[in-house]
Amino acid sequence: MKIDKLALRFFDDPEQFGKAMKLLSESTKADEESGSFQDYEEKFLFLLDDYDEWLLSKAYKFDETIAKKFEKLRDEIEFLKNALLNNDSNGNPVNSQELISQFKDIVSPPLPDSQNPKLDELFDQWKGADTGAVTKERVLIPAVEFFIRVVNDFEGGSIRIADLDLDHIHRYQNTYKKIPLGTEVKKYSISQLLSLSGVLKAPKTILDNFTHINGFLNWVQIKGYPLRPNLPAVLTRGSGVKVDEKLTKGRTDYNDDELRRIFNSDDYTGTGKFYSSAMYWAPLIALFTGARLAEIIQLEAQDIKLVGDIYVFDFNDSNIHSNDDQKRIKTKSSRRQVPIHKQLLDLGFLEYASTQNDRIFPDEPRNRHGKFDAFQKRQKTYRNKIGVTPDHKMQLKDFHTYRHTVETRLNDIRATGKPSERFGSDIIDEILGHASRDRSTGQRVYNHSQIVKAKNYALNRLKYDSIDFDAIIPWDKCSFSRAKYRKRMAEKLKNSAN
Repeated sequence: MKIDKLALRFFDDPEQFGKAMKLLSESTKADEESGSFQDYEEKFLFLLDDYDEWLLSKAYKFDETIAKKFEKLRDEIEFLKNALLNNDSNGNPVNSQELISQFKDIVSPPLPDSQNPKLDELFDQWKGADTGAVTKERVLIPAVEFFIRVVNDFEGGSIRIADLDLDHIHRYQNTYKKIPLGTEVKKYSISQLLSLSGVLKAPKTILDNFTHINGFLNWVQIKGYPLRPNLPAVLTRGSGVKVDEKLTKGRTDYNDDELRRIFNSDDYTGTGKFYSSAMYWAPLIALFTGARLAEIIQLEAQDIKLVGDIYVFDFNDSNIHSNDDQKRIKTKSSRRQVPIHKQLLDLGFLEYASTQNDRIFPDEPRNRHGKFDAFQKRQKTYRNKIGVTPDHKMQLKDFHTYRHTVETRLNDIRATGKPSERFGSDIIDEILGHASRDRSTGQRVYNHSQIVKAKNYALNRLKYDSIDFDAIIPWDKCSFSRAKYRKRMAEKLKNSAN
């Protein structure tokens, strides 16, 4: 009866259990008949599909668990036989206190449950803990949740942290690597996931995922729970997954000709027609701040501030007056204030911002993951239209390329000119929101207003001579089709209400 109950922990139904046991028998027979492990692989393992491989692994785990339970039962029976004779296993007399102590060691777990919680319980603790990771809810929690799901499925029930071993880690690695790119894992059982086909994830994506799980396990260790010390390292350094640098796409800067095409195109200097105000302003802001796409698009009116006599963009994720509960930044170091470049002021950005009461760019929606993918796609279509495309398939040119361009140009000019005109790499890190030792030093040396002044000075040395900014049509002379549509719909709604 106990064996039947245990089988239900590992397998969904009798048919699945029967097939698993058959595979186990065939595996054992093939192993006995093979002259080497390589021979065994070729004759048996390589002939299995992913589902059969999964079933076989469950069968081995079930068999191993049964063997351990029988071994423990034999130890208990042997001990009790000797106890009845008042002798130890060698026939030597023992006192009753020693018998009690030995019996407890055999039949009782080495740790109480309070010191050896289940992975699910630790997951709940970790979710509520402040780990300082800004991507926790969107990225880390789903990753760790799936890790625990795979481990528990492999174990046949909720596993306790002290029982987590290399088999579980390897099973998770092998499972995750086989799941096709873009699969919504919650829709499928583990066995179904392993039977799916499609394009597999890139090595970097896989390694990033393993790093997320590593972070959770490191947190478990820091909290003092009995995790085997080598497991976090096995996840990443022992994963066997390697990123081929030759196959990694590289992002380059925009050159002078590309910048001229982007900002002196017919859209900017001729028709003045744009889908939204963000299509006009966001590339210009990126060109003079190096800010990320989401940092710019999620700006709110209250994020335009005056520090001393300098107007700044306040890039943040936590404004008590914000109505945007999806506002995010990449890291803690991304919280920063970046002066608004003189060129943006000349183009009338402050006047534009004053027309908005909430979000600066209200016509750019987020997708269900909180990202501005529609804007990204429209920007790509625009770049293709004006001929600003990658030179080859291993080159990236996208919105993030503005960030690289700003960083390169600031580094090119920071040590040039008179000594009084130069600035350090800490100021560049302050502008871009990079975490660095130099930036930390700069924050200790400067007070807040001094840092803003230093950033303003550095940014105003940033120039793009290939762009004719005078030819750019002022924003209030442009046509933003999405804004017009929104206005018409608001009027229609108002009229219908009346």
